[in-house]
Amino acid sequence: MTARVLIVDDIPTNLKLLEARLAAEYFDVVTAASGPEALEICESGGIDVVLLDVMMPGMDGYEMCRITKQNPVWLDIPVIMITANATWQDDIARISIDIGATDIMFKPIRRAELIPRVISALSLKKERDLRIRREHELENELAERKIIEARLQYLVVHDDLTGLSNRRRLEKELEHEIIESRAHEKHS
Repeated sequence: MTARVLIVDDIPTNLKLLEARLAAEYFDVVTAASGPEALEICESGGIDVVLLDVMMPGMDGYEMCRITKQNPVWLDIPVIMITANATWQDDIARISIDIGATDIMFKPIRRAELIPRVISALSLKKERDLRIRREHELENELAERKIIEARLQYLVVHDDLTGLSNRRRLEKELEHEIIESRAHEKHS
């Protein structure tokens, strides 16, 4: 199964360049020129990783990243922020990580840097998906065990064939009634 990568950038040449680099590595690439367009694509589902330009008119990359991280369906999609600032800037990096971005890259993006980071983000998503699937399996297993336990508790005091109280329960009820009767006689 080919990973689906969403690239969001308002500059068409940047979109084409990143799309060509990722498509050459057999990724299924989808592009959007704005945050709202990207959110529509996310609505359709199937996005495995997002490459998101920080500076865009209207809705910037930070706002789009915040929106995706607030949606439970999109929460586990890795977001790699991309910025035109060619040098590392603590503010951009801190803000990106604080809002939920997985990674940050600076333009111009080198192919030798792009592919490993996308693969790393996809690996992270795969691990998260496996963890979530395993948690669901464990929840189902726990629910099944509770049902079995309830059935066993029922069978401890009921006959399986008739559903009536069994001998053990009858003896326990008789013993309880005798104790209650004796206690009542002493107080009378």
